[in-house]
Amino acid sequence: MRLNLFLGSLVIASLATCQPASAQLSNYFQDFENLDRTDPQALENDGWRGAAAGISTGGGFVFFAGFAAANNISNPANSVISDFNSGGDPPIGDQGLVVFTDYGSDIHATDPATRNPAFEDLVISIFQERTIAASDIGSSIEFGWVAEQNSVPPSGNAFTEAFILTLDPNNGFAATNDLSFNTTGTPDTPTSNSLSLDLSDPLLAGQILQFGFRTTSSDSEGVAVDYDNVSLSVTAVPEPGSLVALALVTSACGLRRRRR
Repeated sequence: MRLNLFLGSLVIASLATCQPASAQLSNYFQDFENLDRTDPQALENDGWRGAAAGISTGGGFVFFAGFAAANNISNPANSVISDFNSGGDPPIGDQGLVVFTDYGSDIHATDPATRNPAFEDLVISIFQERTIAASDIGSSIEFGWVAEQNSVPPSGNAFTEAFILTLDPNNGFAATNDLSFNTTGTPDTPTSNSLSLDLSDPLLAGQILQFGFRTTSSDSEGVAVDYDNVSLSVTAVPEPGSLVALALVTSACGLRRRRR
């Protein structure tokens, strides 16, 4: 089951002097090496958020909850900064991010007496969140990561994804973009992949951008993938003045060619 969650001055000198427009979005990179994995708030302090959604047998929401991304290495739940000694296997370096499910939920209870019959699946999302500014319109973004299969690969119907999501807060936080990359079959060697999104639609201004990882599972199915070198690369739209400068320079070059 796939789930849609949540969505100057004119200078004519050298093109090398052109500066991008001021914008809300900026490049991001995290290899988790400098985060203190003994700090329960290490992921939260780096801006990582989480969300849990219970899905009914009919495909609707049973519940939805947002929270700060957890990093309790003594009692992991949903996410944790992993290392080689913790049962995780960071793809690169000594530390990484492992995202899994909440096995304490009654969605995973195998005993019919304790399992909630209303639930079909539990979806856990761990992500970074930004707001798209008007000056970001026309830009493009690329979300990249390195992944490696955890020591307990997905089983049954469980699956994992990387995603880019945009949400419209003026329309009940409806998803306006939901791009995903299935990481369920990630090999046990470091593998790089990415997702890209064009922010050319003016209606995206003011919307929420989320990028990260999610898991879907039930019935205590194994599901966990280790991620590393997480990045957001923003290709910004040039300043309007720079575009005019480019047009003038191009025009001037054309005139010089004709005169010759």
